[in-house]
Amino acid sequence: MSELLSHPHQTLQTHIHDVVKAAEWALNNHSNILFYKKPMLRDLTMRAVDAHDLGKGSKAFQEYIRNPKSFRGAPIEKAHSPLSMLLVLRLAQQEDWAALDTLSVAAAVAGHHSGMPLADDLPGLLLDTIPAYVWRNQLTGLPIPELAIHTGLPVQDLSLSSDIIPEADYLEYDLLEALNELSLLDALKLRLNTQFALSVLLEADKTFLAVDKEYRKRLQIPREIDIPLSSVDEHLSGKPESPLNIRRTKVRQEVLAATDPQMEAGIHTVTLPTGMGKTMVAASWALKLRNMLKKDNQFSKVIIVMPYLSIIDQTVQEYRELLGDLGTPDVLLQMHSISDRVFDPEMDGGSNDFFIDTWQSPFVITTFDQFLLALFGPRAKHLMRYHNLYDALIVMDEVQTLPCKLWDSVNHLFQTMTQVGNARFLVMSATQPGFLTRATELVANPKKEFANFQRYQLVLKHGNKQPLEDFTSSVIDRLSEFEDKRVLITLNTRRSARYVRDALEEECVAPLFFISADVTPKDRLVSIQKIKEGKPCIVVSTQCVEAGVDIDMDLVIRDIAPFDAMVQIAGRCNRNDKKPRCDVEIVSLANENGQDFARMIYDEYSLQETHKVLDKQETIKEEEIYELCSTYFNALGKRDTGKDITENFAYWREIPSVRELLRGKEREKYEFIVAKEDPGLIEAIAEAHNIEDHWEKRRAIRKLAGQIGRVTVSVYAKRGWEPEDFADACGPFWILRDEYYQSDRGLVLPESETEYTGARIL
Repeated sequence: MSELLSHPHQTLQTHIHDVVKAAEWALNNHSNILFYKKPMLRDLTMRAVDAHDLGKGSKAFQEYIRNPKSFRGAPIEKAHSPLSMLLVLRLAQQEDWAALDTLSVAAAVAGHHSGMPLADDLPGLLLDTIPAYVWRNQLTGLPIPELAIHTGLPVQDLSLSSDIIPEADYLEYDLLEALNELSLLDALKLRLNTQFALSVLLEADKTFLAVDKEYRKRLQIPREIDIPLSSVDEHLSGKPESPLNIRRTKVRQEVLAATDPQMEAGIHTVTLPTGMGKTMVAASWALKLRNMLKKDNQFSKVIIVMPYLSIIDQTVQEYRELLGDLGTPDVLLQMHSISDRVFDPEMDGGSNDFFIDTWQSPFVITTFDQFLLALFGPRAKHLMRYHNLYDALIVMDEVQTLPCKLWDSVNHLFQTMTQVGNARFLVMSATQPGFLTRATELVANPKKEFANFQRYQLVLKHGNKQPLEDFTSSVIDRLSEFEDKRVLITLNTRRSARYVRDALEEECVAPLFFISADVTPKDRLVSIQKIKEGKPCIVVSTQCVEAGVDIDMDLVIRDIAPFDAMVQIAGRCNRNDKKPRCDVEIVSLANENGQDFARMIYDEYSLQETHKVLDKQETIKEEEIYELCSTYFNALGKRDTGKDITENFAYWREIPSVRELLRGKEREKYEFIVAKEDPGLIEAIAEAHNIEDHWEKRRAIRKLAGQIGRVTVSVYAKRGWEPEDFADACGPFWILRDEYYQSDRGLVLPESETEYTGARIL
């Protein structure tokens, strides 16, 4: 056989050499303490890197790679990952590797194209996926001496027997049995470190193929970004000296004093009333630790995780102002559904995509979805960035929005990440759920901070359930009372919010804003900016403004929801503490059939515990919120917090998708692009769709993802409902016809088509 190839125009030896080099770059960008804590981590990663393409030595693969278009064999005949794993198992037994080390390397090699394999899939990869004749053909004449030279692994004496039963038994009865015998903590450590090895391999396998030579230096040496802690003070120096800003400064200094870079990696919490400047508290925490750790040659990424796109936008703006000229995407990367896929405007598509997908920026701002996909999503495209969570400073804001069924797994994963991954976490909320064990609170006395505020009170009117129509009439009757005021009315479903908004439009004199998932992200952000101007207005919304959105209202009316959601919306009321105590009215609304809107989207247990907290009270003042939150979350902690999810993840069993864990099982839905919001978008989509090369087409469409996301609305499918009734196809997308969308009203479909009461909108 002539020289072995890895790709049509690259030898296997060159490719393996490149992947080894790229893996070393990735590992060298991590701290020494990481490998001090887990000495075998580097070695196991490099074993997987060395062995991942052993299977490319087969005759079928070499025939295929020399001329892919003319290959006439079955696709399974050229599969190389299973053969690579088989050879790893034989090598491990020959070299007497430890069972769990072998399992990690074998899993990384098996998953280096598909992602993290499940335990049950590994034996099947040998016994079921590959037919016996393929094993026989692949192993016959395998050029073992050449593979030994190319990989540097001692494979020259391996058996080439086509009997793979011994390896399947070894996997199932030795390796996987060893996994099942581990304690939960040790199983989690093994899982996370296996993901680390696979993540580095996934990144390294693409580095030289995706990144142009001129940009590879950025991967070799961590970019040193000098951002002194004093820059936060400079950024805030332009703020007026108000009593609230004085409190914010005091708390920030208190958190900084409690932040000790010499402490072991761990979990910190910050529990503060809404409006206390948590964004800059987090920035100060991150900069202090980052600058101190940098002295020990640890270049920690700062990863900021948030639940809602609306608060990501304002957070990005604050960080851009803080970073000044450094606030470019190669330093401050946004990673979410409506962000532009630009790392460096001068980079070509492949290099640009690689740096974005692997989170190569020192600062990353992303969503719960993207973070959790990186943490425990099994797919290769998400796992590529997983290793960058090690050594990172991770800020999770509004943690109370995590569903209860994720509490146990997030708690265990965060704890384990601090031990094996040298990660540090800062978890922030005004309504701290308290599910993180062994977390250190950095605010000396959160209860006192709440007691110092008298900005609002909850006025409880939920005992008298109202039909939506009657409630809307009562709001119209109060419009004269609302003159010169800023009023926020928050409903539980899109349909109820639309009904109230449309009724008010006919009667309302003040500016009327509508913030709902019926409105494109672009229009929602425009409305939020106008609301922030501080002029009298009426805002009708769903939960889109519930947490973190920096608006200050005089009166809030909220359809009843779980207690933490009501506290979060109350944080929009008299937020800047410039008025006497204001009211947050809690009502209970029902549709024409008497069904509570709250019960359409929230679980019964959370609502029951909320009613217990509110029982026999007429008002709840802000200074009473802290203890009531503790009571509420303690009750929630007694329900199912997802221990089965933690166990299944730890022992390599299947778990629900991240999307399902965050939102529950969603009905089928269609996404419509509102093209009139971006006139050039249809042409750009058509051009991308007409590109012949599959990968170039994919890259072109991905490049448009943020642009598309900003002008997209979604609708749940219904029986007898056809998207063609309202939209036109453009490649894989639906383009909404102009008459079905208005920027101030959002999606406007016939009434019979809008009666969706969907899941909670995140």
